Amino acid sequence: MAILTGDLAFALANRLAASLPAATRQVWNDMLTELTAGQFLDLSGGARHDRSPVLARTIARLKSGRYTVTGPLRLGATLAGHTLPTALERYGDLIGEAFRSRGAWPRRRGQHVGSSTPPRSNPTSFMR
Repeated sequence: MAILTGDLAFALANRLAASLPAATRQVWNDMLTELTAGQFLDLSGGARHDRSPVLARTIARLKSGRYTVTGPLRLGATLAGHTLPTALERYGDLIGEAFRSRGAWPRRRGQHVGSSTPPRSNPTSFMR
């Protein structure tokens, strides 16, 4: 049920985004592309058992940082007719990365928080 609810929310959000000005729609589309790229890297990295810190940070930035912090900041700036200042974009990326990283820390050694997948299968499960 949760997946269907998420799919419905995603469809409705895309329907709303279709009526945005062209520049703002482009920011929305960039957010979706980055989210999808992050998800792909997460799944493929897990399948390869790739636990590199560089990959984990990239995944955290794309899946969480850009989508939950930086992207919405860009959307707001674009709607207001501005571009997001570089310093604020960097800040958003770091806050989003920290948010994702904190949620990925295991509660105790070997436990993957928030997932039924085996420990260490997700590159962000043990960020160094």
